[in-house]
Amino acid sequence: MTFKSAAASTDRPADPAVEEPYYGPNLTRIGSYALCVDGDRILLARLAAIEVDVGAWTMPGGGIGFGEHPDAACLRELAEETGLSGEIEGVAGIFSHVYDESRFAKGADLHFLGILYRVRVTGGALRDERDGSTDMAAWIARDELPTIRLVELGRFGCQVAFPGIDLPPVSR
Repeated sequence: MTFKSAAASTDRPADPAVEEPYYGPNLTRIGSYALCVDGDRILLARLAAIEVDVGAWTMPGGGIGFGEHPDAACLRELAEETGLSGEIEGVAGIFSHVYDESRFAKGADLHFLGILYRVRVTGGALRDERDGSTDMAAWIARDELPTIRLVELGRFGCQVAFPGIDLPPVSR
């Protein structure tokens, strides 16, 4: 299939992501997350009872709303989940994982993408989120990380923050 551009007289291949609707059962979710490090500590958020991995720790952040810029989503989620404000210093990494038969996707496969930003905390007061996707926010020391349960994204963020850190595999 080719597409005749109105702006150009040449044919170019069609982009199926734009021109062919997707009707499959699988789902892609994209989120925006804050990597905040203070010396040998990292800021993490604990997943609340409404989440799939209740009690596990992750990076502060979450889903990007339709039309919302990922930068804005990162800082919004940081404030919602931790009470802190920050300034984005750059992209730290991209997390990508396919979860087979995901409960989040009602049994379909879920491709989860997370944009991880390096964020410098600029203000606010650390507090826990109420009635949200997380129920606790805390600065966790590097040497404590192997003793807490992390989701895949949390493990990824800790490894980006502290290269070479030895963390146990994620268990479900």
